[in-house]
Amino acid sequence: MATLALSLGLCRRAGKLVIGTPLVLEAVRRKKASLVLLAADVSENTRQKITTLCAHRGVPVKECALSKAEIAAALGKENEVGAVAVGQEFLNLISASL
Repeated sequence: MATLALSLGLCRRAGKLVIGTPLVLEAVRRKKASLVLLAADVSENTRQKITTLCAHRGVPVKECALSKAEIAAALGKENEVGAVAVGQEFLNLISASL
């Protein structure tokens, strides 16, 4: 889990991470997302919205072991983060951390 948190932080600092459900949905629609990560404790409604759109657009969705609060802490955010989208540039790094 620590490796994933560090990798997410690195992606954020590089500007290659989309943070938050509304922005993740928009990134998937615009074909800017190569992978979507969901927090372990994300709501069922959010999970359904994201997985349905990603399935339609062919974007893989993975549930990570981190909670919304843990993802927010890794990204330096105050509010909880339920979903993040990763661009192609850091896909291998994040995939290896899962």
